[in-house]
Amino acid sequence: MALKNIWKDKVDDVDDVMAEDINAIAQSVIELEEEFEDLPTNEDIEKRNEAVLKEAKAYADKNMLFGKNNFANALKATASGEIIRVDDVSPIEHTVKAIVSGKNLFNINNYKTVGGKLAFDISRLEIGEKYTLSSNIALGNIKISNQPNGYNSVTNYGVAKDVFTFTMSRNSNISESTAQYLFLGIDSDFITDISQLEGFEILIEKGDAVTEYEPYIDIASVTVTVQDGNGVDVTTYRPNADGTLEIDSFSPTMTILTDTERVNIHIEYNQDINAFVKDVENSGGESLQTERNYPLIEVNEPIISMQPNTFYKWQEVLEIEITLLPEAEGIVNEYCGEFISGETATSLICPSAINWVGDLVIESNKKYQFSIINNVGVIIGA
Repeated sequence: MALKNIWKDKVDDVDDVMAEDINAIAQSVIELEEEFEDLPTNEDIEKRNEAVLKEAKAYADKNMLFGKNNFANALKATASGEIIRVDDVSPIEHTVKAIVSGKNLFNINNYKTVGGKLAFDISRLEIGEKYTLSSNIALGNIKISNQPNGYNSVTNYGVAKDVFTFTMSRNSNISESTAQYLFLGIDSDFITDISQLEGFEILIEKGDAVTEYEPYIDIASVTVTVQDGNGVDVTTYRPNADGTLEIDSFSPTMTILTDTERVNIHIEYNQDINAFVKDVENSGGESLQTERNYPLIEVNEPIISMQPNTFYKWQEVLEIEITLLPEAEGIVNEYCGEFISGETATSLICPSAINWVGDLVIESNKKYQFSIINNVGVIIGA
């Protein structure tokens, strides 16, 4: 009997298994076949063993690749807003990556003199990204370069504009190590004194849309506060000069906000293998949907028929018996939930068709979360 015929896959009924199972089965087959009387020589046994190990390794490599591609890529989410609330039921600690930014990327007070003209800092503009410069008073000359008379990376000359959309670039004659600046002119010539911009409201924002003017905000002076689920301040952060910071995920529910109006917070957080529910809201109360923003159902009954793509939450419970209702067509269907195993370990009763990754062992005094997709179950407790 071929090795692949003695097991059944835990993922999609294809004849393969996870890496550890394969290696264990392969070793058992090798040991058994050494005893077969119909293998006349040791050379035959060695050839057969080599073939079995080769087959096992191939299936192991396939399943390890499956794990990396399907679990790692599906478990990320992002959200933006002036105030962000994150519900993450994962008990595994992880880091939330954040970028704090104001809308206006033009700091009228950050300039130097280059070539006798005022050169404004544009270090936060990214090559290849589209930006829009708007002003309440039209500008007759706009240029991005290393010198006022240098090669043009971006330019508008001769036609006064109060709105100018451009793609940030670097002229091929300007080296990567050379700083570029923004030079502005009310008429054909560039300004030489900041007083020439008195009364101007200049906004540079990402994208090609023109929005209402907002003054530049010094991000390094902004304080980011993280609150727990009860709205109590737990810790504060100061962003780096580029607006980046990392926040430790310490609570199932966190609220992230700043002490400054009109500052946007953008977060990217790693959704651990057992983190299923996210609810992100901006200051306007708009729900920002992520890939796994499921309805939450608090459950008191030990026996439940689970709807797909819904998160079921038990408190401490002695026994849970679940059945799976029919899947919705055309989408991935996930059955997931959370429960607390108290002094007496919870008994989890599931349909026999579910194949669990690893042993289904529930220990006492732990919080567990589980996910079932295509009859493959994953459960983690902490």
